[in-house]
Amino acid sequence: MYFAPEHSYVSALLCASLVVYLRHLSIQKNVTVPQWAMLNRGV
Repeated sequence: MYFAPEHSYVSALLCASLVVYLRHLSIQKNVTVPQWAMLNRGV
C-alpha cells in the first residue's frame, strides 16, 4: 500500500490529539468503563 507523506503527517496529528483527548478524559475522573469501551471501538 502507498501512503503519501501528507497522510503520515495527518495520522501523527490525529494520534497526538487522541492522546491529549484521552488524557483529558482520565483527568476528569468521571470516565466509566462503557465510555472507554465505546472509545476503543470507535478507534
